Amino acid sequence: LLAVHAQAATYYVNVARLNDDSSCALAQTKSTAKKTLLAGISCMAGGDTLRVVSGTYREQVYFTLTPDLPSGTASANTFMIAEDGPGTVIITRPLSNPPFYNFNTAANYLTVDGFIFDGGATIDVPDSGTGPFALWDNNHHVTLQNNTFRNSYGDLLFMAHTSDSIVRGNTLYNAFDANGVGTHAI
Repeated sequence: LLAVHAQAATYYVNVARLNDDSSCALAQTKSTAKKTLLAGISCMAGGDTLRVVSGTYREQVYFTLTPDLPSGTASANTFMIAEDGPGTVIITRPLSNPPFYNFNTAANYLTVDGFIFDGGATIDVPDSGTGPFALWDNNHHVTLQNNTFRNSYGDLLFMAHTSDSIVRGNTLYNAFDANGVGTHAI
């Protein structure tokens, strides 16, 4: 269950931690961060910030199955930020799983900043054909900035039914058998 916050909170995730045993209150400091993205996300309420410490996170973050990043508001976005700057956090899918980062519910007023989303494919070793990042189902006011989307046989970045959103300062490469960006009804 998500706690109700009087003001926005900041939570930390660090893949180098041994486990996710820290409480959400303790995860508000870098030294007692949660280990996984999902555990950090489960602490959040709208308008909060998740700061992700450098490292490689091999997780399936598929929001029809797991906790969703909570929507922010026009006056208080929800943020997911690479703690040590762009290019220091790699999010890649577990082996043989479908897309690992998929907003399949309406995530609104959300900023995702500074990550590498890696589909895990090579020219000789294809993935499932689904790209590393997708926005579905009536998302709006989503900002994707300073991210890298790479290594997939599917679209590296796919957006459907998404409006009033900003995609800026991102890098896309190694879309082996598809477009770099796919869109539908935006």
